Amino acid sequence: MSEYLEMPPLIDVHVHCRTPGQEEKEDFTTAAQAALAGGVITILDMPNNKKLIDSLERLEEKKEMARKTAVCDMGFYLGTLGDPDQNFAEAEPEVFGVKIYLGETTGGFIIRDPYKLEQYVFRPWDFAKPILAHVEGDTLATALLLAEKYDRQIHICHVSLASEVDQIRRAKMKRGDKITAEVTPHHLCLSKLRSPHPYGQMKPPLSAFSDMHVLWEAVRDGTIDIIATDHAPHTKAEKLGNQPPSGVTGLETMLPLLLMAERAGEISLERIKEMTHYNPMRIFNIPEQPNSYVLVDQDVDWKIQGEKLQTKPHLTPFEGETMMDQVKEVVLRGKTVYRRAEYPTLSFFQKPGSGKVLPFSA
Repeated sequence: MSEYLEMPPLIDVHVHCRTPGQEEKEDFTTAAQAALAGGVITILDMPNNKKLIDSLERLEEKKEMARKTAVCDMGFYLGTLGDPDQNFAEAEPEVFGVKIYLGETTGGFIIRDPYKLEQYVFRPWDFAKPILAHVEGDTLATALLLAEKYDRQIHICHVSLASEVDQIRRAKMKRGDKITAEVTPHHLCLSKLRSPHPYGQMKPPLSAFSDMHVLWEAVRDGTIDIIATDHAPHTKAEKLGNQPPSGVTGLETMLPLLLMAERAGEISLERIKEMTHYNPMRIFNIPEQPNSYVLVDQDVDWKIQGEKLQTKPHLTPFEGETMMDQVKEVVLRGKTVYRRAEYPTLSFFQKPGSGKVLPFSA
């Protein structure tokens, strides 16, 4: 007899749905189905699409597509290249924060000029919503310094190195209420010593075992606030090509991996709930969805197989890993929206367009 664990539904604050413009990689429906299959009811989608989502007009076009096709709840971020003419105030009510890229990423929407970064991002973003920072190397120190100078809320994305944890920990000692950080399951669970494979190529890259140890410590002591997937799908042809792009999937594997880590003593069940539900909801002011929960089968022996995933490219860096916990059912606002049966009999009870598109103030 299977034993079901009831969990609060997951909220993933770092997802790349690829719509509009790159629907061959993923679209709102497939991303949302992957989310539900992983116990995630709300995803916040990043702005680095084929064209950067840096205006209210582009944002509204994107949100309208989500209204027609999403099957889970979705929110969005604004992007910026430090354009002096960008109108933050116009788009701010419709987003959960503004995203800055200070390191290489899909789309190449990087702010390289420190003057633009300060004068046209940190200075004018005078809102009670975070600046989300993709940082690598020295750019973390720059982002933390500017956030302190202008007293801005800042969220550090996909922390991967012990040196970054140290900087974040010291910064939190000075202004902890204004600094938050996230880590991905792949940076917690995979080492750079693993055999190189394009399915596991991402930005920032995998780190050393010593970094992974520090990341887990930061998860336990609260230096890192959120676990998010940075779900970033690419097609199989791209990944197996001569120059495979960076980015991996993760929506369907996050919860099983974290529950395996709980079995191994790396993290408590309560901490998983905090980092995947309560902290994302609090930090990003995401509205509570009543009568919503996830049931997890804790008596199952299964292997992660890309071909059986809902994400469009059917790829995963965790191919072949054996899990013991599997999402059985997801209930959203009192309605069963997903129930797992023997593959390929997976039941989604949501029609495209039935997911809510969330404004910050909803």
